[in-house]
Amino acid sequence: MDPYRLAALLILFVLPLTVLVTVAVVLVALTGRIIRAVAARRWTDLLVPRVFAQVSALALGAGVLVYYIGWFQMPWFDIDDFCAAGNAYTTTAQPFRLSATCTDGISTVQYVSGWVNPATIALTVLAAGAAVAAFVLRRRRAPMIIKS
Repeated sequence: MDPYRLAALLILFVLPLTVLVTVAVVLVALTGRIIRAVAARRWTDLLVPRVFAQVSALALGAGVLVYYIGWFQMPWFDIDDFCAAGNAYTTTAQPFRLSATCTDGISTVQYVSGWVNPATIALTVLAAGAAVAAFVLRRRRAPMIIKS
């Protein structure tokens, strides 16, 4: 198999499917933990490192899926079908800024939805914050080993 075709297959199908399955599994685990804590009225059960790590994984996976949604909204193959001949077509595919525009001098058409970039940034910040909280809680609860 051609290495470029294999890489395209990996990027387009395997990676998003893996992220989607991971998000689903983490969401089920987190929902079960929240339901058990609420039913038992033990709110402190939610302030453990595992919950924050699950929130971090869920937010990061959702951010990746949102980025893929925005990435698939960009016209990559038949530019002439999306942007008439003679018009300026520009794309930007940076980690936190997806953009695909077609400008004819009077109007500009944006192909990537307006919610994709803010959602990607918000979910990434949430993932980082939850990961830091999980690390801090883990370090705080870890037993201190004193060597004498």
